[in-house]
Amino acid sequence: LPAERVRCLARDGSSPVFYAGVSCKDGEPGAVYRSDDGCLSWRRISAPETRLAEVRQIAAKEGRVYLTARSAMVGKAFYPGGVFVSRDGGAVWRHAYTNRFCEAVAIDPARPDRVYASLHDHPYHDRSTGGGVIASGDGGSTWQSLNSGTLTCKAVQWISVNPLKTNELWLGTGGNSAFTGDVGWCFR
Repeated sequence: LPAERVRCLARDGSSPVFYAGVSCKDGEPGAVYRSDDGCLSWRRISAPETRLAEVRQIAAKEGRVYLTARSAMVGKAFYPGGVFVSRDGGAVWRHAYTNRFCEAVAIDPARPDRVYASLHDHPYHDRSTGGGVIASGDGGSTWQSLNSGTLTCKAVQWISVNPLKTNELWLGTGGNSAFTGDVGWCFR
């Protein structure tokens, strides 16, 4: 991979397609790279107008690619954080949700239109002010908060969908605990 500061790697299903997220460094913005041959060769697929800074995580399924990024100053330019979506394997990107500290992202393996993201906070806060977990049932066009019922954690660093019970999320907080909860209620 012709880049430094590789932050994340995602495979698109069982295909040989992989995506790598690169965070900003020395005034250069972040980027997304794609490999179509099982990581033997890579090409940059994010255009400068995508405005990525601190890429955090990537999830991919059936040519849909979701990534989370934190906002940052790159040189004198501000790069917004949030969730970015591509529906064509990374050719065109859309900024689908704005938040300064987006962290985790996961796609429901049974329903690729269902995507989840976490809204963390600055790592040096004494108390978490993160926004918890959000969900989209339409591929990232609209979002809703899941911060009620069984999912009330605000500092989520990892999201996984239970492969045997796809209405259940598993959440990791990076040292504070792990949580699980049913989210089927939000799609009724």
